[in-house]
Amino acid sequence: MKRDLRSNRHDVRLLALEVVASTTNSDGACGNTAVSASKMIMGDAASGIRDSVASILFTGKEDADVFDDGYVRSLALTILSNVLSTLSKEKLLSPFVRDEWYTSSLIPVLVDEIKAAAKHPCNASLAAKCLSALFANSREACCRGPKDVLVSLEAAKKVGKASYANLEKEAQIAIEEMVQREN
Repeated sequence: MKRDLRSNRHDVRLLALEVVASTTNSDGACGNTAVSASKMIMGDAASGIRDSVASILFTGKEDADVFDDGYVRSLALTILSNVLSTLSKEKLLSPFVRDEWYTSSLIPVLVDEIKAAAKHPCNASLAAKCLSALFANSREACCRGPKDVLVSLEAAKKVGKASYANLEKEAQIAIEEMVQREN
């Protein structure tokens, strides 16, 4: 999978992302598959899957390569959302979130996705869902993110209210988790 996620062939890379998204979907995967896959992705640095998925999100939009189209970015956010949600539901996310990577690297990228809510509401909704899981499992995630997280979530919630109900819902949940953890 690691090789396929880094493939130079768009179709191979796309199929690998779709397989990982499907495998990590706790609502659609069989048995304990989503939990096992999620733990492997986040806990096994040698697998390289987390880094491969994250590299899609960390690529600056101005530096985007041929693979960094909207669908690929959405798949990467879907995988991340699936993994974080699955591990959070199973009460397994907290140990992973202690890794500095989440607060220093991931959260700022997720906030940037939320700031682009008017242009990409589906991606902003997935990013808000990721933040909800992180906030629910780490007080540090709330405190160490960019200063404008709450403002960005409120703005995304307004965009969602006007045009994308799922964004409104996910932004509200993230806001509630953040406020609850800060208190």
